[in-house]
Amino acid sequence: MDVYADKDWQHLGTVKEDGALYAEGTWCFNNNDRGRVCQATGTNSNAGNYNPIGADPTCPFPSGILGQLVRQSGSTIEGYGVCFHLKAGEPLILRINDGDLTDNVGYLTLRFVPSSVSAANNERLNYDSAGASGEYWIQG
Repeated sequence: MDVYADKDWQHLGTVKEDGALYAEGTWCFNNNDRGRVCQATGTNSNAGNYNPIGADPTCPFPSGILGQLVRQSGSTIEGYGVCFHLKAGEPLILRINDGDLTDNVGYLTLRFVPSSVSAANNERLNYDSAGASGEYWIQG
């Protein structure tokens, strides 16, 4: 599933299970100005030629970063950090944090990890209290 830089709020469905949503890749929030390429956090990727810029009042999340992935949940808008933590039944509504979508290009690819999968993986990682401090092992 992808979210596009040149589209307004994108209604991508309803979350079926609690979990975490990750965004991968890069998109551009101003293709006319040195190709402002960034990651979902709005921070510079290796391909970008700028320092992160604070969003302005025309952006849906003015206190965030220009180019950041943002999510709408009811009347609340939040910016992407490491991931979005989602609850079952919530609508998934996303877009880029930019007031002018006409000069944007690209998309981010979304990856959802259900909490049940995360919990199963966490159960497989156990601290080996008999071994040296900080050593972990994986149960088969």
